[in-house]
Amino acid sequence: MQKRTRYIILFGGFFIFFVLAPLLIFYVGGFSYDLGSNRYVPTGILAVQTDPAGAEIFLDNKLTDTSPKNVRFLKPREYQVSLRKDGYSSWEKRLPIWENKVTWSAGNSKKVYLLLGHPLSISLNKDVADFEIAGPEVYYLTGKSLVINNATNQAGKQTIPLPKPVKKLSVSPDKNSFLLQGDSTSLVYSLTTEKFTDLSIFLKNFTSLQFSPDGNLLGLSGNTLYKIALDNKQKIQLASDVLSFNVFKQNLYFLKRDGSKSALFSASALGQIANNAQLILGRLPTFKQSVILVTGDKEVFVIGDGTLYRITDKLESIAQNLSNYWLNPTDNILTFSLAGELYYFGNGEKNLVTRSSSKITNAVLRPEIGYSFFTQSDQIIALELDTRDQQNRYSLTDASNVSKMVLDDKSKTLYYLAGNELKFLNIR
Repeated sequence: MQKRTRYIILFGGFFIFFVLAPLLIFYVGGFSYDLGSNRYVPTGILAVQTDPAGAEIFLDNKLTDTSPKNVRFLKPREYQVSLRKDGYSSWEKRLPIWENKVTWSAGNSKKVYLLLGHPLSISLNKDVADFEIAGPEVYYLTGKSLVINNATNQAGKQTIPLPKPVKKLSVSPDKNSFLLQGDSTSLVYSLTTEKFTDLSIFLKNFTSLQFSPDGNLLGLSGNTLYKIALDNKQKIQLASDVLSFNVFKQNLYFLKRDGSKSALFSASALGQIANNAQLILGRLPTFKQSVILVTGDKEVFVIGDGTLYRITDKLESIAQNLSNYWLNPTDNILTFSLAGELYYFGNGEKNLVTRSSSKITNAVLRPEIGYSFFTQSDQIIALELDTRDQQNRYSLTDASNVSKMVLDDKSKTLYYLAGNELKFLNIR
């Protein structure tokens, strides 16, 4: 090897060690050279994940990249972040970038879920009294029929003529039986036998009817809790002095008068209460009106005489003068309103969603996609839960006289009853 070649290799090694290596170290460490100050400065990262992917990422109104992307070497300061994709509503938020840290565009969520812009409202039926959603099935009552509509298979639609007019629909856990109720009518329809059972006279004095896990009914007659066997029309007494009850999966929760106080119990909904009832909490007030609520995480709440309580090892008052509450059977989150304020209970505390001078109704909360949905001023609103900077708020559609609103289990389709018209929106 010639001497010149050796010197070139030697000086090349020095150059790599003393020049390129520090640059590489600065690069890996997240440093960027600032021409203004003529020095290397620490930078931060903006991590952007969206659903759907492929959203354009704008920083201070300049196109930077597309999602998913970790935008590196950002000088520490606030940036106006905008995510845009054709056919979807834009998402915007002012976010701080900190040195040597990662800022997530989605906050506590996995992704920023973009909602369809101006979704089309589609009518299913204009003569609907009530409806329920369970998986891909939509069940609804018209003036003359019980309709079972599969959202993924329109050819599988079933229309079952009603022997009597009814207004309220309840679906059994196995989706095989239906409780249909009117002013003085109680019918049970079985998909197995394809027959109606008229229980109007038998259930005349019953209130708060619910399906048990085995497909039978539970109900109160006065303050006595009964199990109603549908195969032979037998009623079996389960407990007396019961103020209210609720069935969640395999468990029965009931509030029972205990002297001058009351006590909350749980038991298997399939057995005899006397043999398996367990005390959850005693020495509770004897409420004139009470409702038991159980979330998907088995967190228990009681609404007693207008006050919301959380049940742990004590009775914890959450909110007084409750205006309304919403809890769908599969939800893990209890949503409630107080005089123009919308809250949800999660992570062991009461969380404010929004304050408004206009009444909020029909609230549905989905933390997994980062939005609450509700009706307000004859509109269906989607409001972002992330309170860093402004909350993105979208008016999905105009809708008046909405009495019920349900989001499917994939958080993609929103069903709502406006007057007697059942409609749906594909929001994602």
